[in-house]
Amino acid sequence: MSGTHPLDESLQLEQELIAAIQRDSKQKAGIIQPRIMKTILFCGLTFALLFFVGLEIRNVVSRNFADAGLNTTTTIASMLAVAAGTYVSARWANRAWGGFSLIQRLGSVSRAVLQVQVAIEKVRGNQQVSQAELNQINQLAHRAWDTYVQAMHDSGLRVD
Repeated sequence: MSGTHPLDESLQLEQELIAAIQRDSKQKAGIIQPRIMKTILFCGLTFALLFFVGLEIRNVVSRNFADAGLNTTTTIASMLAVAAGTYVSARWANRAWGGFSLIQRLGSVSRAVLQVQVAIEKVRGNQQVSQAELNQINQLAHRAWDTYVQAMHDSGLRVD
C-alpha cells in the first residue's frame, strides 16, 4: 500500500480534473471574453439606436399631431420595433460571435463543476466513504470534463 488513503487518491484525481478545466478556461479567456463582449455590445447598441429612433419618431408625432390615440399607437409601435429589432440583432450576433450560446454552455460547465465540488466536500468529513460515493464523484468529475470539452468544441475551440 502506498501510504495514501484511496479516498485521498480519488479526491485528488477529481480535483485535478476540475483544476484542468479552470486552467484551460483561463487560457482561452482571451478568445471567450471578446466573443461574449461583441455579442452583448452589438445587442446593446442596437437596442439604444432603435430606442432613440423610436423616441424621435414619437416626439415628431407628438409635436405635429395633437392626437392622444396616435401618440399611444406610436409609442406601442416603437416599443414593439425596439423589442423585435433587439431580438433579431441578438440572434444575428449569437450566430456571428456565439456569445450567448457560449454563456449558456459555460453555465452548464459551472454547474457540473459545482456538483463535483459539493460531492467532494460532502464526503471529506466522513471517516468511512463507500465505494459508491467515490464512483459517484468520479462520474461527476468526468461528466464535468466532458461537458467542458463539448462546450468548447461547440464553440469552435479546441481542448488539449
